[in-house]
Formats: sequence, C-alpha cells, structure tokens
Amino acid sequence: MGGEWNIKYVPIEECVEEIIDYRGKTPEKSKNGIPLITAKIIKNGRIDTPTEFIPEDQYE
Repeated sequence: MGGEWNIKYVPIEECVEEIIDYRGKTPEKSKNGIPLITAKIIKNGRIDTPTEFIPEDQYE
C-alpha cells in the first residue's frame, strides 16, 4: 500500500449488504478474507481498519 487514501464518510447502511449479529458465536478467523467488524475496532463513531477476517468459504 502507499499513497494517500481518498476518505469518504457514508452511513454504514451504504457500506454493507447485510448486518449480521453473531453475538455468542465465534467464527473461524484467518489472515485474509471477509473483514470482521467487531466492537473493539469501533472507536469514536468510526470503524478502524479491520485486523481480523473470516475465510470466504466460511462466510455463509
């Protein structure tokens, strides 16, 4: 990666296809795949860069 980011702030509803509540469930995690948005990366009303992922074949 390099260069500058073109940051645009939009409502989360415009950024995701579906919001899924997985409280109480622990998905398998991987180093790449579908970004996992958790409470620990939501800070000051913003979503930090995800550091955990779900393998694409496990996403369903």
